[in-house]
Amino acid sequence: MAIQTRTIDYSDGEIALEAYMAWDNSGGDPRPGVLISHAWAGRGELEESKAEQLAELGYVGFALDLYGKGVKGASPEE
Repeated sequence: MAIQTRTIDYSDGEIALEAYMAWDNSGGDPRPGVLISHAWAGRGELEESKAEQLAELGYVGFALDLYGKGVKGASPEE
């Protein structure tokens, strides 16, 4: 098993976003994808770790970005 990861730049209208994707590179077959959403703080190590764990199970883990590239939440109220 060879877990690969990379960041993926994408956009929603004018908003630049950055996701984290993880997959097992050992086979050539298409794999189902699982979206991982973050909580109020934004995408971080927890979501990236979950993407990697899903990749180990044979999925493509895609930890999405809801706020914008480099944007983090400051508090739950925000």
